[in-house]
Amino acid sequence: AAMKLSECMFSWNYGVIGGMVVGVPISVRLKNYWPFVTAAFFGTVVDFGYGYFSGCAEQKAAYNAAAKVAPPGHGLTGLYEVRKQKEEAARREQEARDGPK
Repeated sequence: AAMKLSECMFSWNYGVIGGMVVGVPISVRLKNYWPFVTAAFFGTVVDFGYGYFSGCAEQKAAYNAAAKVAPPGHGLTGLYEVRKQKEEAARREQEARDGPK
């Protein structure tokens, strides 16, 4: 599931291409490479954002189900919940051994 999600995320490239199309003429005109780098970077962010939140929703749901991290759409919240549940279980186990305080 993780491999399919990665493949899907990397398949989105319109943002970076758009950033390059916008950044190259500006960089040539200004004789500076930073407009190109900045536009390409923001295009990459747009690609990954679109892929993660919309374009790869099916693969993301399959990944989350396989990892049993969180239901689709909850992202890192599920990791926090799993950690919180483990800490609560460890606390209860410790109380069972030591007795309540």
